[in-house]
Amino acid sequence: GDDGEGEPILEPERAIRNENDTDEILHEAPCKLFGYDKVSSEWKDTGKGTFRITRSPDTQKQRMLVRNIIGKITFNAGFYKNMEITVQEGKKASIQFAAFVAVEETVKDPTTSLPTTVTKTELKTFMIKLKPTDVAQTAAKIRDSIASL
Repeated sequence: GDDGEGEPILEPERAIRNENDTDEILHEAPCKLFGYDKVSSEWKDTGKGTFRITRSPDTQKQRMLVRNIIGKITFNAGFYKNMEITVQEGKKASIQFAAFVAVEETVKDPTTSLPTTVTKTELKTFMIKLKPTDVAQTAAKIRDSIASL
C-alpha cells in the first residue's frame, strides 16, 4: 500500500478501536487526513489513520471519524443535509468535503479577565487521501450517509 508519498497508509486490520465504542462501523479505509488552512491557503497534514463511517445503535445517527495509529480521534464530524463531496480518482485519489467540527479557542473571560477555553463549532474543509482502490466505495458510502438524513 503506497499513497504516492513513499509511506504506506495504515491497513485497517491494525487500526485500534475503543472498547467503549458501541457504534457500528459501516465503512472504513486507511487514509491520510488534511485540513485546509484559510489563513495560509494551504492543506495541513493532520496525519494518517483510518477513516470510518459509524452509526450509533441508539440514535441511528451516522458520523465520520479518523483514528490515528494509537487510536486517538483526529477527526470527528456528523453529516448534514446537502453536504457536498469532491472526489478525485486515480493516482492522487482523494475526497474533499466541508464538515462542522469543534474548535477550541482561548478567550478572555469577561468577568474575571482570565484566559478561558471555549469550544465553538466551525465549518472547515477537509481532504482524505485514499488508496485509489478505496475511493469509489468510500465516496459511495459518504453519499449514502448524506442521503439517509
